[in-house]
Amino acid sequence: MDSFNLQLEQHAVEVQRTHSEQLSLEPSKSDEFFGHFIQSGGESTNRRLFRAYEEKTLEQQQNKQDSVLEASIIAKYGGLYLADPNMDGHPQLLKINSKRVYYQADKRGQNRKYCVYGMMPGEITVTKNTELFVVDNDLITRVICAENKNLNVVDAEGVPVIAATYRQNEFLVEENICWDFVKVQKREFLSQELEEDSDGDEEV
Repeated sequence: MDSFNLQLEQHAVEVQRTHSEQLSLEPSKSDEFFGHFIQSGGESTNRRLFRAYEEKTLEQQQNKQDSVLEASIIAKYGGLYLADPNMDGHPQLLKINSKRVYYQADKRGQNRKYCVYGMMPGEITVTKNTELFVVDNDLITRVICAENKNLNVVDAEGVPVIAATYRQNEFLVEENICWDFVKVQKREFLSQELEEDSDGDEEV
């Protein structure tokens, strides 16, 4: 009986763990903004949830300018890296602005879309030369391919998404893209952030 009870207890623990992991991947019903910051189950608890698909309340509802939607876009994309394998003829890694988005109010109908700002290393202020990326499936692909650290990337069914698979599906092998540029250019951002931190410490 002791052995039987032990097996039942272990089974109950396993069921509870599985249920908790499933809940962590479900979209927030009450607040889409905080839904992007749900922590995942399992060993790591500091991972940000990224839904690798166009959400009805976000990417698919951009027909008018809305402050709540802007906050949701920043919650989903702000601060993440995006990889563009062919920007002006060469591969480029950028970091999405965490404070501002741009709405294409001058366009008509379904062409009216929100855009995020892609910042270069050391670029602090948004200018007319700052790169813009439309908030759609292409942006999702660029974020996935940038392999952002501490990010749980899941598809519409909650299944984990692997960046290498996206690269194979979205970009032709013949293009011979060297994806090492993602890792190399990330170092530029990190070194710049370290310099800014050290400058801040000196001023204090």
